[in-house]
Amino acid sequence: WSPRAEFTEAVSLVGAFRHFNSGPITVLRVPNGHYALCMHRNRPVVVTASEGGGLFAISDGLFSFVAFRPIDSRHIEHDTLHIVRVPQGQYACVTESDVPAFLPYGIYVFDSPTLTVHKFCPLSEESVRHQTITRFYVRAGTVGIAWKDSAPVFYNDPGVYMVDSPMFHYVRSIDVSEQEITLGSRKIITVREGQVGISHDNGELTVLPPGRHYIEKPGHLFDEFLSTQQECLQ
Repeated sequence: WSPRAEFTEAVSLVGAFRHFNSGPITVLRVPNGHYALCMHRNRPVVVTASEGGGLFAISDGLFSFVAFRPIDSRHIEHDTLHIVRVPQGQYACVTESDVPAFLPYGIYVFDSPTLTVHKFCPLSEESVRHQTITRFYVRAGTVGIAWKDSAPVFYNDPGVYMVDSPMFHYVRSIDVSEQEITLGSRKIITVREGQVGISHDNGELTVLPPGRHYIEKPGHLFDEFLSTQQECLQ
């Protein structure tokens, strides 16, 4: 009952209907399994639906609808808002204000203009480098070899390691059954029964008996394995 009242249109709320605007009013039907990405007063807003979807009417001229996104998306970026869903068996490589980090399995919500999601990696990868961070794992029965601050490093204990250093480089893992494991000046020499190892420590002949030997000195050079059945060595 007003001369200023005016009928505009009739809109069906079934079928393909998702949203419509009428002046300052926004009507949304959020599909089940989706987020509605919206803006309110220049700030990002996420509208979620209950089981079976949801119907919403917002009477605010500063509210606007942007898009729908499936809730199972691994990364939803909406202005400064980020929803990161890391699947089981993976992790996400992200940076926040240029600081790198790994996100394990889970759902994360960030409101940050400096967050960047770079990639998702499976946990099965032996090593992954994300800017200055290197994540790697050493399997049982192997030795991990790496360079840290220009020095060779061996990782003998099985497990997952995380090293945050721009001067770190993981090379690979080697089976402990290998008789000679060498990286730079560091060596692991495994002499089997019925053998001896021939090496020279700063030019002096050194015979290595059966067993595992750790050589640290740059001047200690390993030459070869010899069978103890040999009678003469010149």
